Amino acid sequence: MKNYKGFTLIELLVVIAIIAILSAILFPVFAQVREKARQTSCSSNLKQLGLAVMQYVQDNDETFPIGFTDWVGTAPTWPVEISPYVKTYKIFQCPDDSLSKNVNTWKGTPISYVANGASKYDTSVSHWRYMGVFTPMKDADGDWNNPKVTGPEDYAYDTAPRTIASIGRPTDTIMLGEMHNQDGNLSNSTENMSAWQFNTLTDFFQYESIPNGTRPAAAYPNGPNGEISAPHGGKTMANFLFTDGHVKSMRPSLTNPGNDADKNMWDATRS
Repeated sequence: MKNYKGFTLIELLVVIAIIAILSAILFPVFAQVREKARQTSCSSNLKQLGLAVMQYVQDNDETFPIGFTDWVGTAPTWPVEISPYVKTYKIFQCPDDSLSKNVNTWKGTPISYVANGASKYDTSVSHWRYMGVFTPMKDADGDWNNPKVTGPEDYAYDTAPRTIASIGRPTDTIMLGEMHNQDGNLSNSTENMSAWQFNTLTDFFQYESIPNGTRPAAAYPNGPNGEISAPHGGKTMANFLFTDGHVKSMRPSLTNPGNDADKNMWDATRS
């Protein structure tokens, strides 16, 4: 009769220890692979949104859609304007935006991305000047100043809809960036993350909206990233769509170092 010998307790413990070590090594790798896949999917979404914007532009005298409307939202903004050019609304949602399926769906498709509607204060004329790719709609008096206030002057000027020809540096001018719903819920921004409203970053409404590398570290949205979400690369990177159509992953603060206006990638007026 054969005498079968089983594993000893020590041998079993050694096997369990080896499995535990391998798991500790491989699980982070698997997590990184999954995150990289989500980042790639997000990048693909932005690429497709960029193609949709450019199709809209070609059909509308090389003019970009509006970024935001008056206070009551009486006209469609960029997500609605480009919707005929997209095959699925899923491209408006980054896989890393965990709350994109939980916003008020009656407002429209949940959106994880924001348009560049940045502005700056022009001290020479004491007015706000829009410098982003997406600008406001016409207001009630028919000019491109929005919104109106009580008094002789508007809040801002130089807000005619942006054309391709007016963007001097399309390769390093941002068109769209990431702003996820879980982050948007933490700020008092005007950007409700659905197709119903703006989804446009503008310093005109929220002075700290766009990134600024000179700001000290602080809780969202008051740090150097502004209201841009950084869900990728260990929560340090965000995807950006540039006006020439390419997508790049960057640290948000590097899009506007803050100490050199020529390096502010949110400024479409640079030459």
